[in-house]
Amino acid sequence: MPPDYIALAEVRLWAESGIARQIRERARLSEAEVAAPIGVTVPTVSRWERGLRIPRGQAALRYHALLKSLDKHAQESLA
Repeated sequence: MPPDYIALAEVRLWAESGIARQIRERARLSEAEVAAPIGVTVPTVSRWERGLRIPRGQAALRYHALLKSLDKHAQESLA
C-alpha cells in the first residue's frame, strides 16, 4: 500500500510550523509520551518539533495519526 502523501505533507507542515508541538502541549503530553507509542526516540520528536528533521515513513504516519487524535479530542472537549 502506498504511503498516505496527504498525511505526510500535513504532519511535515505541522512539525515545521510548530503546530505539532502546540497539539502535544495542549494535550499536556511530554515528548517521551508521544515518542513511545509511535516507536521513535525522544530526541527524534524534539528534532521534528524544532524543524531540525523531517518526519518520514511509517513513524511520520503514526505521529500524524496521534496528533490528529489528540487535536480531535481537544476540539471535542472545548465544544
